[in-house]
Amino acid sequence: MVASARAGRWLLWLLVLLAACTPARRKVRGDIVRRIEFHGNGGALSGHNDYQLRKAMEQPATAFGVKMFPITYFVDPKLLNRDFLVRDAYRLEVWYAHHGWFDAHFLGWSVKRVKHSKKRRAGVVDVLGIVEPGKPSLVRSYDVVGGSRATGGLGRTVLRTGYLKEKKQFDLELAEADRVELEVTLKQRGYAYANVDLQTDAFPDEHAVDVKLEMQPGILANNGAITIEGNQDVKTRFITQNLRLVEGEPYRLDELVAAQNRLFRMGTFALVSVEPDLSDPTRKDVPIRVRVREAKFRALRFGVGFQIQGLQNFEPNVSMRFKHTNLLSQLIGLDFLARVGAVANVGDRPFAPTWQVRGSVIYPRILGQKVAQQLEVNIEQGVQQGSLRFFNPEADFRSIWRPSDIVVVSLGPHIEQFDYLDYDTESRPARRQAEALFGDGFVNPYQITSVDFGFTLDWRDDPLSTKRGSFFNTTLRTAFPLKEGDFAFLAFTGDWRLFRPIRVGKDVPLTWATRIHGKALYPIGDNKNLPYPELFFPGGATSMRGFPSGRMGPYAITVEGEGDSRVVSYAQVGGNLGAVVQQEIRYYGAYGITYAAFLDVATLTNPGRSATDFRIQVIDGFRFAGGLGLRYGSPVGPLRIDVSVRPRYLEDFQTYEDAASCDVNDDRRRLDVVHAFAKCSRFPAIMVFGAFGEAI
Repeated sequence: MVASARAGRWLLWLLVLLAACTPARRKVRGDIVRRIEFHGNGGALSGHNDYQLRKAMEQPATAFGVKMFPITYFVDPKLLNRDFLVRDAYRLEVWYAHHGWFDAHFLGWSVKRVKHSKKRRAGVVDVLGIVEPGKPSLVRSYDVVGGSRATGGLGRTVLRTGYLKEKKQFDLELAEADRVELEVTLKQRGYAYANVDLQTDAFPDEHAVDVKLEMQPGILANNGAITIEGNQDVKTRFITQNLRLVEGEPYRLDELVAAQNRLFRMGTFALVSVEPDLSDPTRKDVPIRVRVREAKFRALRFGVGFQIQGLQNFEPNVSMRFKHTNLLSQLIGLDFLARVGAVANVGDRPFAPTWQVRGSVIYPRILGQKVAQQLEVNIEQGVQQGSLRFFNPEADFRSIWRPSDIVVVSLGPHIEQFDYLDYDTESRPARRQAEALFGDGFVNPYQITSVDFGFTLDWRDDPLSTKRGSFFNTTLRTAFPLKEGDFAFLAFTGDWRLFRPIRVGKDVPLTWATRIHGKALYPIGDNKNLPYPELFFPGGATSMRGFPSGRMGPYAITVEGEGDSRVVSYAQVGGNLGAVVQQEIRYYGAYGITYAAFLDVATLTNPGRSATDFRIQVIDGFRFAGGLGLRYGSPVGPLRIDVSVRPRYLEDFQTYEDAASCDVNDDRRRLDVVHAFAKCSRFPAIMVFGAFGEAI
């Protein structure tokens, strides 16, 4: 009865929501274009598939779901405009010519009616275009002319590495991309007034095209007078220190772009432009104009969210965050976060309260803003591995050095206390679990005092949606004891990522992304144990995408009580040596959607903590998962959905001694789509992840 009442309430709310909306066919009058397709063109990798032709058109098609309940309530309908179709016929022939099909002909449109229009409902049609591409033309010759001996080498480099190639199909867009690449390269080498012209001679009867890039480098230039405009509360000398542009030094276009990015990173400006004055091509000293518009220095934000740690184990929370980016008009940064939530089904508790308070202050004005000093304090009460309640105050005081735009080095002391709130040395199950997780002689609460070193190299073109470049980050924590029984260990963490743009066929933009990350811990001193939270726990949307967050590897199982009062707790054993290798191929499609296929491979071992031979540990700890994903470029970063499939491993069958008829783990330990509904199914595990940001 309770379940029926809840279902009824949800149905009522759904009906109320839909009643407030309007289906797509009631929003407009006329005929809605459901889809646009073509006959006579090529397939997905041909360079002239349906999607590429639709991008060249003025007539749009409606997004998926115009006739599907309840999606139809949220679809923006696109009406058929026959004048658009007339113009699109010409547009498509021009598009084909620009991509090397000079013999292409557009033969006409066919409009197929799907739904007739009514008094209060628009009609629905499908549009079919018929094309005859003909034989494509190839690049017969491709040369760079003009310039000097010094600039000639740059031209030859572009020919060798550019998109357009001899004996390949001609494409005006690729030729234009090479032209822009050569012009930018010249400006990055000091030729501020460089200009490159593209010349194409087409021979349709021979199906050949001759292409030339004509260079006009101009004179080598220097940075001229630098003027700064628009700042009021941010002092000019602070801006000058971040610009790092010196009058009289050689002009470099990439240095201007880097200077603009540095000003944005200050967090005090909503608009930044660094523009050279190129009006006089005979002037050796190029004036540079810097214009800024200050943002609001203070920001207060509220948020609501949740984290799922199992089918019955999730944490809703509310948060508040306050930031100040120019405290006392000295560029001092202040960041304060407060969060309150509750984790459901923790042991025998219906819920366990969680909260976090974090504050940091950063002073960036040391050595011309190349060095910053940061103090961060974090106090948190939460639940670890879905069952271990803890209280954890910690503090960091670090120096951050930015010797260049791609290098960041940090160093400083760290201190924290960790207290497991339910740790009971008198309870035999708790002692067994503690021995499995924490080692013999574990003391609760415990303290960690360490010195942390961090090093980062970042060559990515865009941290939010990377298509080219690489990233490397490593941290080293050296923990030392202040009193007897404290932990002493070395913890090394590494994260390396590589991004390479590739093309399949002629015009299919892909990115191959690789990520390798892992952790290694080694105890030093008399205490050979390692703190449990410091261990490596693969799994999750940004790690091994075959397992929930931090849930890869074997479990330590605790059973308390008997019969109906029995409570079974599961916690990961973790590892002191492990690595994850991720491979992902991304295809950039329409409507800001990126499609991805991925393969994740990982291993988790415990040398020194386990008596098993290390080679056997590596083999037994091996896991892999593969799947498909979608990314949508939202204003706050990529909104990502990944679906992974993996075999079932030993921990999937790990259970307590008096298990019932099925050997598979307790459902609360998995976000596994298959075994959430069919506990004893022999199918592989399927995981679904939703997150903001890239996985790699």
